[in-house]
Amino acid sequence: MDFISKKTSDQGPSSAPSPSPQPSRPGQVGTTLGEDTEFNGTLKFGNSLKIEGKFQGDLSSPGHLIIGRSGQVRAEVRVGSVTVEGKLTGNIKAKELVDLRSSAEVFGDIRAAKIKIEEGVVLLGKAEIRPDDSKSKPLNEPIAAATKPEEEKKSSGSGRGQ
Repeated sequence: MDFISKKTSDQGPSSAPSPSPQPSRPGQVGTTLGEDTEFNGTLKFGNSLKIEGKFQGDLSSPGHLIIGRSGQVRAEVRVGSVTVEGKLTGNIKAKELVDLRSSAEVFGDIRAAKIKIEEGVVLLGKAEIRPDDSKSKPLNEPIAAATKPEEEKKSSGSGRGQ
């Protein structure tokens, strides 16, 4: 039996995996940390990672992170995109989308280009959502001052002695 075969030019394309990471298709998960897994430390991954177990530390990737329904994560998260179905304590910084599913519980701040929040999500923290191409800026002056400048001037001078 021949267990090792050499590729010849007439055999066509190889079915061996490419050494460079390819983006994951929706629904396709590259690596899963199962429910019985506990991991502490720094974890970097290329394409996609699904956590169904417990993780504590730092997560970073240009790819997609999925925190499954049974996932419990305490981490600083810096990823391309993330879907949360479980529990996350820590801040999220995503270049693209943060997708919070109805079973998600997030205790931390979110900074992303886009966000999707289903009904039922628990979110305790602040969210800064700003698409990369956004030119939005806050108003320069308070709305009250812009709409009633005369009233502001009159009331500011009559407050003496109170």
